[in-house]
Amino acid sequence: MSQTSRLDVLRHPGLPGLSVVQGRDVAADIAPHAHGAVVVGLILDGGRELSCGGGRARIEAGEGFIVPDGVRHSCAPLARRGQSYVAVAVAPQLLAEVGRADDAPEDWVRPWRNAEASAWLLKLAEALAEDADAALEALCALAHGLRLRPGPGRPSHPAVAVARAAIEADPAAPHDLASLAALAGVGPTYLQRLFVRETGMAVGQYLLARRVAHGAGQAAAGEGLAQAALSAGFCDQSHFTRQCKRRLGVPPGAYREWNGGEGRDEGRREKEEDALRRLGA
Repeated sequence: MSQTSRLDVLRHPGLPGLSVVQGRDVAADIAPHAHGAVVVGLILDGGRELSCGGGRARIEAGEGFIVPDGVRHSCAPLARRGQSYVAVAVAPQLLAEVGRADDAPEDWVRPWRNAEASAWLLKLAEALAEDADAALEALCALAHGLRLRPGPGRPSHPAVAVARAAIEADPAAPHDLASLAALAGVGPTYLQRLFVRETGMAVGQYLLARRVAHGAGQAAAGEGLAQAALSAGFCDQSHFTRQCKRRLGVPPGAYREWNGGEGRDEGRREKEEDALRRLGA
């Protein structure tokens, strides 16, 4: 993997449920997973292949993709040099407020190519660093321009809610399917089936994803990688690093988080501005 690989996650305290993910030279395949948010992305350089069910979509520079919440998929770069992209993750509840909740839900990966929508997505990414109102305006325009709507979403089963709450409260705890099922008051097989239906992932996959996210967040906050691995429930740093690459596309040292108002990467800013110029925005 290129040493310049980097993954930045930007949030704003005034807009819970909205985040921007910016990837630079991400050259790793990303294992099958699902998101709890609707993800709208734009490839800035290189390209990616999205696999969902039995289908595949090739997304090249200047093209975008939509992955509805709860839809299981995997990603791979189209070339060894990797891909650079910007993506917006929107919680279904927020999207329902600004999107087209009256339309049929989306349940499949959707490619798109739309210069106006690309400009709104890049403007949203730029605004979220400092201006929540401008970011929300851009999100509304993006949602209507691409006819965004939440995924199939079903009411959460109480057993899933209990198990997810236990994982979120302490991802590093020695959770397993049997103990979570006992906590939720259902059988293991039934809980597994409910989990796949509601999250797109089996219990073990969901737990691993939350441990990776927790450990990466700890590392981004300045904790040493070995300690971040242990605090997230991994047996050692190497296991943590492997899983970060498989699920985030970059090692933990290349992952960053920040809130609105903090400094932005100048190289990324220049790449976004260049993309806007090419789009004529």
